[in-house]
Amino acid sequence: DKDRDVRWAWQAQTAQDKVDKARKTASALPNGPARDAAMDRIQRARWMLEEYYVSIWAQELGTATPVSLQRIEKVLEA
Repeated sequence: DKDRDVRWAWQAQTAQDKVDKARKTASALPNGPARDAAMDRIQRARWMLEEYYVSIWAQELGTATPVSLQRIEKVLEA
């Protein structure tokens, strides 16, 4: 389904953009506990992004945990 693939590609790009933006913001923070916590969240979100790609384009492989754009956003906002 072409429309579904376009929608999935848009969602994947949106997730990637959010992770990239959060990484850039966290990198600008001064060294310390707040930056470390932000970088940990970004690392977790990055792995969730990889799982998200699998959940979209390689569904038969499955993912370790449920993942979605909303879940990635929640990790980045925490």
